[in-house]
Parts: sequence; C-alpha cells; structure tokens
Amino acid sequence: MRLHALLCAGLIALGACRSKGSPAPAPSAVLAEAVEPASLLAELSIGNPKETWNRLRSLGGDMAQALPSSLPVLFATSLGLPPTAAGNVDEAVPVVGVLLAGETAAETDLVVGVHVVSGAELVASLTLGDGAKYRKVELGPRVVRLVSAPGAAEPRGVLGVSGNYLLLASGVNALRDAGRFVAESVSKRARTGPGLALRASEKVLKGALAGRLRAGWQQQRANLAARDRAERDAKGRAPDFADPEVLLAGADNTIESWLAVLESSRDASLELTPEADRLVAELLLTPAVGGAAATLAQELSLGSVAPLLELPTSARLGLLLYGDANPGATGFGASVAKLFGERLSERDAARLVTVFDTFSRSRRGATVLGFVPGPAPAVLLRCELSEGTSFADALAEVLSLVELPAVRSWLGELVGTPTLELGQAVGGERHAKLRFRRAKPGPSLLPAALHLRFRARNGVGQVLLSPDDVLTFAEVDATAKLTTLTWLGKSQAQVGDRAALGLFADARLVAPGGPGEAPLLLSFGKKAERISLGVSLSAAALPAVARLFAVEKSP
Repeated sequence: MRLHALLCAGLIALGACRSKGSPAPAPSAVLAEAVEPASLLAELSIGNPKETWNRLRSLGGDMAQALPSSLPVLFATSLGLPPTAAGNVDEAVPVVGVLLAGETAAETDLVVGVHVVSGAELVASLTLGDGAKYRKVELGPRVVRLVSAPGAAEPRGVLGVSGNYLLLASGVNALRDAGRFVAESVSKRARTGPGLALRASEKVLKGALAGRLRAGWQQQRANLAARDRAERDAKGRAPDFADPEVLLAGADNTIESWLAVLESSRDASLELTPEADRLVAELLLTPAVGGAAATLAQELSLGSVAPLLELPTSARLGLLLYGDANPGATGFGASVAKLFGERLSERDAARLVTVFDTFSRSRRGATVLGFVPGPAPAVLLRCELSEGTSFADALAEVLSLVELPAVRSWLGELVGTPTLELGQAVGGERHAKLRFRRAKPGPSLLPAALHLRFRARNGVGQVLLSPDDVLTFAEVDATAKLTTLTWLGKSQAQVGDRAALGLFADARLVAPGGPGEAPLLLSFGKKAERISLGVSLSAAALPAVARLFAVEKSP
C-alpha cells in the first residue's frame, strides 16, 4: 500500500496521475497552421542575404561601397533600431516576405521578415528596462507588434516579431494578416541561393493579380480616352493619323491576350540574381494544360540570339525577331490599313495590304533591326529570306506607298511632304532616296533626306538607311561585330537557342558619357517548358542608368 502511494505521488508530480473520477487536465493548445492571406499577390525571399548583399555592393561601384558592408548593421539602422539589435540578426538565413493587395488597384502592402537568433530575446532587449524605447502589443496569435514607448521616436514602418523573425510591414493590418504566414510558411519555401525571388501561385494569377492588372489598365484606358476627347474638342476634328479608339482597341486585345496567358499559367516566378559582371532578372511562367499559355509556348518560333550579335560594335540598339520558317499572310498590312481608317480609299487600302503582306512573305526566320549612331547615323535591317521571292522588289513596293494620298498627308504633317527616287540595281544593290519638303523651317523627327541601300545576298536581305549617302555596305561589313564582346558572348550562352525575341541596348544611348560599353540584353522565349522573359544588365550599365535618372530628376 505504501509503495502504491509513493508511485502515485511520483506520477502526480509528473502530471500523469489522477484519482478516479477527477477531471482530465486541459490539453495544451495547438495553434492551427498559418492561413494564406486572402489579399496575397506574391511570396518573396532573398537567399543567402550576406552573399547577395556583397554581390550587390560589388556591382554598384563606388556609390554602393559607401553603404555599410555589414548587412545586420544595415538592417538595424534602416529600421531605426539600436545598434545592439544588429547582433541578433542572422544573415545566413533567407529574408522572406509577401506582397499583398491594397484597398485600391494602385496600392500594395508589404510584409518582410528578417531571421534573428532569438525572437524572444530581441523583444525583451527592446521592451524591458527603464530605458526601453519600445513596448510590445499582442497583435494576434504568435505575432507581437513593437510600438514606440512614450517619448521615444516612432519606428520606421510597422515593426513586429513572430517566432524568430523580425517583421517590417507597411501597415498594421498587413502585419496582423500575414506576420505568422511569413514567419512559418513562406520561410519553408524560401530561395536558398544568392538573389531575390518573387513567386505567385495559380490561384493568385487567376484572381488578385490578373484582376489588379486589368483594373489598372481600364483606369489608364479611361484617362487616355478622356484626353483624346479633349483634344478633339479643342481642334474640332479627328487626329491626322491612327484614331486613338482604334489604337486603344488594339491595346485592349493585346493586354487581354497577355492576361489570358497569365491566367492560364500554373505559377509565375520573378528571380533577380546578382553575378560578378551583371544583374540578371528572369520572369518564368509555367503553362497549365491547355489555355493561352500552353498555346503560346507551343507556337513560339525559337532560335539563337547570334544574328543580333552580328551588328557592328558601334551599334547602340538592336532588335531580333524570329518568325515562322514558312510564313503565310501575316495580316500586318490589314492592321496598318485599319490605322488610317477612312483616310484610305478602298483601292489604296487593298494595295497597302497586298504590298505589306507580300513583303512579309519574302522573309522568314530571323530578322534583325539595329541603330548605329556613328560615324554616320544609320539604321540596319538584316533578315533571312524565303525561297522564290524577290526581297528588293518587295521592299521597293513598300517604299512606293509614300505616294498614297493618305500616307503623303500624314507624313506631310509629321516630317514633311515626301518624294521618292528609286534607282536601278547596280551590282545586285539598289538605291533609293526619300526627300521631305517642309512648309516652314524648324526641328523635325527626320532629316530633310534619307538614303536607302538594299540588297539580297546568300539568302539574306539587307537594308542600310542613313542621311549620309557615303555610308556603304562594304564599310559596315568591315567593322567588328558585337559577338566579339566577351560580356555578350556569355549572354548568348546563357540564353541558348530558345529565344523568340532579343533586344540589345547600350545604356550610353540614353545616358551618354560612359567610359566604355554598357550593354544590356533582353530575351523572350522558353526555358525548358516554361515561358521566359530575361534581362541581363551589365555592371557598367548600372551607373549609366543611375546617371540618366539623376539628370531627369535634377531641377
């Protein structure tokens, strides 16, 4: 009996023994899993924050070197926390967060979580003691808000702690709704390698994100339509070219098409990766079975960006497009005719459609358009040709469209009344000259005359457009090509042969004065089975773009 009493006493001490008929102890409360916020737009994460920050500082040049080299110190000072808080920041664990839809389409809320060694210790160090500058407020299950103590400075943003994450939110409601979700759920799916990632699920793509983008466009469309009506009332007539309602209708179709691609994707991700010589951004869409995204991925004509890199090294801008290997009528001519509307007679509209579509059918595969600023400014066109077609004749017919009354009238208002001189072929090369007669002197979008040289050689059509009649194909052919630049060679290898569109630009085009090449390369196509839009920005282009914004913002 004594042994039984001792055993029972020991079990009672352990909380596991109770007398017969006594009530059972209350079970420990188990908190349900954090719920995804209804307003979620995207999850974000920064993998390996320390390495990411070091790479960004290296890419940023002298300006970035002035920033703190210690990421914890940067976090603490940016948030207005005491320097001692920096010792609690764990810069080896990913930074995580969410983007949330705001009350209007133009508003977005943000919640970001930085991992700390101990959330409880951080709260205690900031809120306890006579000199504490913060006090804690229980905002929700496992979410504490840090508010300034009486007389202390207000924190920069809404601060909070959940688990072992220090949270910064754009608003109290955002912290309450998403604080636990960021700390407990997003942290499990965070990116691990250096760089930033934004990810949106199929549910978000079909719901909040597509809805906000559609609402934003409708607001912008209403503003443009109102401006058009005001200008019509002021002038008492319709625009000289391209009725805005026609352009807006075309924009409607284009935007709805891309929204359909977005809504028919299983997920979307935007990744930003700093590398030694570039900053790489890539948007990836995973098509769902069937739908617009799957159709787009299947119909894309793909190839290498190599033809784009055949432009001269002096080029500042280049565009590459891949078309169908055996194109039929493209409908481009009908689109152009629609812009002119009733200004074109029925006969002239039919001619315009036929000429443009014939020219389109003369091309296939890769088409490259480039701009070279010097020694003489020039536009270069290079395109692969379809068999059994005459590129030179088709282009000459396109040039002759300036003689149509509607086209002459439009160009007359815009750059001057045009006249065309077409020369005969010499050595397989043709020459044309466009003059623009202006009623009064003044600045214009184009020079008074333009010279065109065009030819077809070895299955490739070439056009050279310049105000300088001295510039020749031989001079262009003799110059070094973009493919010789190491940075672009690496970019070509990264893109591979899966590009449907490529865009090359040198930042000195918009921010002159740089010490050397400042290239960037954009590509649209596929990566594995996903639709891909990627941009590589060279380290040299970063300060060039920064100078551009500095000039624009200066008084």
